[in-house]
Amino acid sequence: MAVVQGYKFTVPKDKMKEMTNVLEGDRIKKVILGLQKGESDAKLKKYLGDEFPKGTLDMIKRELGLK
Repeated sequence: MAVVQGYKFTVPKDKMKEMTNVLEGDRIKKVILGLQKGESDAKLKKYLGDEFPKGTLDMIKRELGLK
C-alpha cells in the first residue's frame, strides 16, 4: 500500500482497468501511480496535459475515494 496525504490505499485491478480502459488511459494510469507515490498535484496535472478538462485530477481522486 502507498501513503497519500496520510491515507493508505490500493487500487483493485478491476477498478484500474475500468478507469484506464479509455482513450489516453495511459495518462490516467500515470496519475494513479503518481498518487500512490505521493507526488504533488502539480506533477500529476502534467501527466494529464491539455488532453483532459480542468478538474480531471479531482475527479480521479474522488473515484479512488481520496477526496
